[in-house]
Amino acid sequence: MINETWLILGASSAVARAFAREAAAHGASVLLAGRDLDDLDRQASDLRIRFDGAVTVMRFDALDTGTHQGFAADCAARAAGSVLQVFLAFGVMPDQAEADADPAVARHM
Repeated sequence: MINETWLILGASSAVARAFAREAAAHGASVLLAGRDLDDLDRQASDLRIRFDGAVTVMRFDALDTGTHQGFAADCAARAAGSVLQVFLAFGVMPDQAEADADPAVARHM
């Protein structure tokens, strides 16, 4: 078996929860990342109980781009010695008229 670590961005979503269960069930380490740390802590506890695996909770806000470089370095350090893979389960969709009128809004799409 490959030593895998899955970084799940937007880990509070339903599809991310299902994916996290599958990854943990197959023995992968899981990094749950998102904004709602209380929810992610509950999910991590459940995964640890069910699958006895390594599960870590991390704060991630896709719109806080100033934190992304440090976040990526932290993820790489936590996955040291394993294959780091990413599952993206979040989206940002502003109003189209706002995005057309304001380049700052469009950058967040």
